[in-house]
Amino acid sequence: MRNQTFSTLIGSSLLAAGLAAVSSVVAPIASAFTLDFNAYYGSTNNPATGASAQVDFNFLDLGDGTVKLDLNILNNTGTVNYQDLYRTDVTTSGATQSRFMGFGLDWTGGNLADKFSIETSDYTGNSKFGNLIFDDNSIQGQAGSTAGNAGMSTTSFNDITFDIGFGNKNTLMGNGNPNGALGAGESTTVSLILDTDLDALATEAFFENAFKNGELIAGARFKAVDAGSGSDKIFGGLYEELTKEPKVRVPEPGSIAALAFIGGGMFLSRRRQSH
Repeated sequence: MRNQTFSTLIGSSLLAAGLAAVSSVVAPIASAFTLDFNAYYGSTNNPATGASAQVDFNFLDLGDGTVKLDLNILNNTGTVNYQDLYRTDVTTSGATQSRFMGFGLDWTGGNLADKFSIETSDYTGNSKFGNLIFDDNSIQGQAGSTAGNAGMSTTSFNDITFDIGFGNKNTLMGNGNPNGALGAGESTTVSLILDTDLDALATEAFFENAFKNGELIAGARFKAVDAGSGSDKIFGGLYEELTKEPKVRVPEPGSIAALAFIGGGMFLSRRRQSH
């Protein structure tokens, strides 16, 4: 009886510990979507150079009325397969090298910096993306529909002042030597603290829905491009597959291990009770 009670306690303890571990890992404290900058969304060049980048938006509750936004930035120039992503061929000049100077976000419903009380001190950058930029209209030019995406509406950078931007220089146009900016194949991560009464999931939903509804506009600047005119200004959009199919949240490795831990503990308990 004593052994059975002991084994039952072990099983219960293992179950509680395992559930706590799973809870801490799979709780909805962070989520993500991907923003793409490439010729599909419109370029000021005709044809577009082929310069491209993607930015993963990751949101994390900090528990003090703020949400941390991590931006995982990748210059993927020369690797985009438009047929795979968008089910269409897009004509570009075939760039394989570029320097990603920066990108900006403009919210048509107001100013993002005001909505989330964003200040320079809320930004953690690095040598590749060292500047948080406010109220920037330095990117100019008319972006047209690209071959392979004739349905893309033409949009002008001339009418946009980006609320916030992230860049290698102190303007989104990135005047000066581009060598320190993010090169093709390179990636980096910067972060921003958002002051909000929303949790991480709701903050993610705000940004993602605003992109989908055309209420949040994104634009990027590339220099030192080895094709076309040698530079490009490109609009951004959500990764197409995410707008067509529901996202499936895959358990983290830690949660899988925790579930295995629970199963092992319950199996041990039952074996001991049967003897």
